[in-house]
Amino acid sequence: VTCCCPVHNDKSPSAYVYLNKGWINLGCSSGCDKSDLRRHISDLGYNKKKSKPGPRSVKKAPRKKDSDGYKMLMPVPKKYMDHWRTLMNKLHSDIPHNASPNNYIFPYLDLSNKYHMIIARKDRPDGGKDFLPYTLWEKDGHVIWKNKGPSQPKPLYIKTFADNLKSIDIVHIYEGEKTTNAGANIFRESKNILHVTWQGGSQNTHTANWKELLILKDAGANIETIVLFPDNDAPGYDAMKSISFLLVSLFETGEIRQLDLTAFPDKRD
Repeated sequence: VTCCCPVHNDKSPSAYVYLNKGWINLGCSSGCDKSDLRRHISDLGYNKKKSKPGPRSVKKAPRKKDSDGYKMLMPVPKKYMDHWRTLMNKLHSDIPHNASPNNYIFPYLDLSNKYHMIIARKDRPDGGKDFLPYTLWEKDGHVIWKNKGPSQPKPLYIKTFADNLKSIDIVHIYEGEKTTNAGANIFRESKNILHVTWQGGSQNTHTANWKELLILKDAGANIETIVLFPDNDAPGYDAMKSISFLLVSLFETGEIRQLDLTAFPDKRD
C-alpha cells in the first residue's frame, strides 16, 4: 500500500506500507530515516512488543451509567424508536428557515441499520455554532434524551446508497458530518462508495470505532481503494495520516489515496 509519508511534508505518495504477521512495516522512497519511521508507528500505538501487533486498541466500555442512575441505550432499541422519531421531528422544526437538514441534523446509523445517536447543529446569536450530541438513556423503564456524548470507542458517521454492502469497493473518509453529507451527495450515483467520518475533529481519530467497518469484510466486500479527504490545514492532514495506518491494519487494500488541497484556501473543507 502506498500513501503520503507521515514523517516529512509529503504531497505525493512516497511511503509504502506492508503487513508481516500483523506487524506494520513502513518505508519511504524519499529517504526518511528508518528510526523516525519506526518511532512514528510506535507513537501511534502499533508494533508494541508486549502486546499483539495491530492498531491501538480501545477497550469496549460497558454501557455508560450516569450519576443519576440512567444508563445509555446504544444502539437505540427498536421498542424506543418512537422516541427517536419524536426527537428528529423536533430537531427538524428547529432548523432555520430555508436551511438544509443535511447541514444541521446528523443521525448516526451503522452498517447494520441500527441507530446510535444524533448530533445537531445549533446557531448562536453571535454567529457561532454548537454541535450537540443527543443520546438515549433509560432508568427503570423511563426513557429520556440527554446532551451527552457516547463512551469510547465512539460510533462512526456513515452514509451510503449501496443496494448491499458486498457491492462496496471504495471508502471515502472525510472530516466532519457536513462534509461527509456533501461527498455522499456528489457521488450519490456511485453506489459502490461508502462515506465515513468520526466524531470530535482532527485530534480524536483514535477514539472512533474503526473496527465497525469490518462488517464490510464479513459481508464479502472487497475494498480496493480508500480515499482520504482532509481539511486543508496541518491538523487535518495529520489526522488523515493517522487514519491511513488504522485502515491498513483493517483492510488488505491495494491503494490509499489522499487529496492534496494546498492549492485551495487554508482550512477549506
